[in-house]
Amino acid sequence: HDEWNEQTPNTHRGIASFLRQTAKNVDVKNYSKSVRGPKKKQPPRKRCKNGSHVSVAKLLKKRKQTC
Repeated sequence: HDEWNEQTPNTHRGIASFLRQTAKNVDVKNYSKSVRGPKKKQPPRKRCKNGSHVSVAKLLKKRKQTC
């Protein structure tokens, strides 16, 4: 911490100028963001065909009738 206290100024303007001078020496290309790839297409929705879906209400009603 002592090394940074010696290098950085104590005023707001001094800190701002220090940061500007430091930023001038940074090569932004080294810190570029990785590009995201294209999104995958969603698979087509599967529609319920006869017998592939049963509502919970029907199952509960059937269970009450058998018990």
